[in-house]
Amino acid sequence: MKKLTTLSFFAFLLLTACRKDKDVQNIANNTSGTSTAKVIADSAVNIINPTDKYITFGWVDTSHTGKAPGYKYIDSIRIAPNDTVKIPTSRFQGYFTCGYGYYSDDYTINNWYERYNHPYHRTAFAGNAGSKIVITINPNTSPYVTRLLGSWFTDTREWVAVDAYNAAGASVWSTLSGADKNQKVITRFYGGIRFTGTCAGSPDSADFSYPALAAPPAFSVEMKSNMYTSSKITSFKLTDALPTTTPISTTALDTMFMTINGAPPYYKLYRKP
Repeated sequence: MKKLTTLSFFAFLLLTACRKDKDVQNIANNTSGTSTAKVIADSAVNIINPTDKYITFGWVDTSHTGKAPGYKYIDSIRIAPNDTVKIPTSRFQGYFTCGYGYYSDDYTINNWYERYNHPYHRTAFAGNAGSKIVITINPNTSPYVTRLLGSWFTDTREWVAVDAYNAAGASVWSTLSGADKNQKVITRFYGGIRFTGTCAGSPDSADFSYPALAAPPAFSVEMKSNMYTSSKITSFKLTDALPTTTPISTTALDTMFMTINGAPPYYKLYRKP
């Protein structure tokens, strides 16, 4: 499995960020908690970590004009728990527009949801030598990276069906044909979701990017549109709780459920190592 280094990961953060005219940008994502370092500096990018975890914060400067030779367009810093890091704007050498991402060591705190939720969300900061920019790390746990991929630096993961249920919540796995059992989902960090298997007894597939997500801490990935126009799959959902009469849910990070066109059989998926 291909592993991404920290810098190569942040290279993929190249986002089409819009330039902002305001000198002061308060980029706060559900800012519960208070940093112990409360002094906010002028002419700096102030990054507040209100959590009890170390945070790796990285950025990619997408504005490449007016930069001195040797300027690092891709960089990252590490922020201690309940601390504030102040990056002088002079470090960016002129006008800058940067896409950014962050994550804790265990990946439970990250901004994957903010960046990939439908419609497209952009996480970026921009300014010049005199700008005061404040970014607050979202302290809420996000389940998407750990659930879909198992690791922030994993490009793809393969999921396979291991059980199936009717509307009442009873297993119907033993009654399914081999083809109906052969359902597979590929989750891709940058490219979204791909399904191959059967739908209503016939071979079918779905592929979609930047899906609609339920806001953390809930876990739900729902297809907005299938890129395969000939497919009979018009509704596709990955979730940790099925809509069965008898409740079926899971908290295991290597397990989730899949519904196709909103009708049973509902599938239980296992993430392959």
